Amino acid sequence: MMLTSLFSTREQVLGQALYDAIPMMEFDIKGTIVSANTDFLTLLGHRLNELSGKPYTVICDLATVADGRAEDIWRRVSGGETLQETLKLQARDGSARWMQACLLPVRASMGKMERVILAGCDITAIKQKELASRNLLKALSDTHAVVEFCARGQILYANDSFLKLTGYSLNELLGRPHRKLCEYDRGLSSEYSDFWDGLAKGQARHGECVRYGKDGRHIALSASYNPVLDDAGGVAKVVLYATPIARSDMDSLRDAA
Repeated sequence: MMLTSLFSTREQVLGQALYDAIPMMEFDIKGTIVSANTDFLTLLGHRLNELSGKPYTVICDLATVADGRAEDIWRRVSGGETLQETLKLQARDGSARWMQACLLPVRASMGKMERVILAGCDITAIKQKELASRNLLKALSDTHAVVEFCARGQILYANDSFLKLTGYSLNELLGRPHRKLCEYDRGLSSEYSDFWDGLAKGQARHGECVRYGKDGRHIALSASYNPVLDDAGGVAKVVLYATPIARSDMDSLRDAA
């Protein structure tokens, strides 16, 4: 009895500690909101009496409900599956809130499903930064010729602007070395090797250069080569952003690569 009592007390203490530390919401097995702690209510800007008795979907992003993902999540968790999900929720003012969440089915002593606990952390600020970064990259891609290389210089990707500019198809460039786009002698020079050695060490390069299209045309570019680091600090890839420039004297260009 003493061990059982002690374990029960420890469960209660741990449960209360979690309840006080992270946003949590409780639902009955039908998906009706039963309770929520202060952190969860603050996150969404609601009072408990505005949510109590409402369906789970009232806190979900409208698109998540419309595409059936909210229904699928509830079907799985109500069937006894514990889920780890990134959830997009809708606050009282209509703005989006993001949670890295765990949905926990809770069973009664006889094993029957009794309720569901939603607990997680607010990652809205992280998601907003990711969205801002994606929008910036999209804007750059829409206005620049973009090429991605591995750290050794092989082509991994080129956007439509670069393909139209050079006349190549993507399949003709994938896996090919950067020097394919350069004057033959320059691709064999020590300066060229030094250029890629610097990029592989994380050193960005900017300048003007001449590249060659599929038909041999000279293309003058204002170019920026940007190393992208991985979690360990190594160079995962190099991204080129370039715009064409009009120059009558190609030999006068200060080559970026």
